[in-house]
Amino acid sequence: MAGASVLFLGTGDAFCNGGRLHTCFHIAADGYQALIDCGATTIAVMRHLQMDIAAIDAILVSHLHGDHFGGIPFLLMDACFNAPRTKLLTIVGPSGTRLRVMDTLGCLYPGAPAKVESLLLRFIEFKDRESLAVGPLGVLPVPVVHPSGSTAYGLRVSIGGRVVGYSGDTAWTPALGEIARDADLFICECTGYDGPVPSHLHYTELRANLPDLKARRTILTHLGAKTLAHLDSLQVEVAEDGQTITL
Repeated sequence: MAGASVLFLGTGDAFCNGGRLHTCFHIAADGYQALIDCGATTIAVMRHLQMDIAAIDAILVSHLHGDHFGGIPFLLMDACFNAPRTKLLTIVGPSGTRLRVMDTLGCLYPGAPAKVESLLLRFIEFKDRESLAVGPLGVLPVPVVHPSGSTAYGLRVSIGGRVVGYSGDTAWTPALGEIARDADLFICECTGYDGPVPSHLHYTELRANLPDLKARRTILTHLGAKTLAHLDSLQVEVAEDGQTITL
């Protein structure tokens, strides 16, 4: 029977408020493993959970902020010096993803980009609303509202006969309805609580617009300090670091 699993490796904001780790979701079906975003804390939590980092087949990057892609340089260093990979790693993201990853890697570890070139590695760039196949995954990137040096995307990912929608980081936009509609799981950022946060969603706004999203299940992530202070009053499910959902 078809199905997929989603493991929340990080559900925090850029500042790790509440001790939550940077954004990263592990999705798997039929032996294929991918990460949706790969924040700077990703390698630490994967080690803690004794996951096989070299088994990851693909990384889907919603946008080019460090709490969403900053873990990639460390995963590449791990492949070079610690746990060699034996299969292709595909990294898919906005225009400029390869340059941003390699520039960051070079800043952190001078000379490392030349070593990474020996890995089985490919980069693919999203094109607005153009579906692409990444192994067995179907990925639809939908532009959202979040300045990050390149287009920021919400993602609609088909895996194992299921659909996972992900808002990415964004201010409110009608595009969220397109991403969430009929998804088996919609993972939605909720940085703020009851007032505007630049280029992010807040809970009262999201709660009012939930009827327009029409996902089968919605779960909140990327929680800021004020949202965390009101967890007991939230009427939408909240993801937790380490939580697994089977679809």
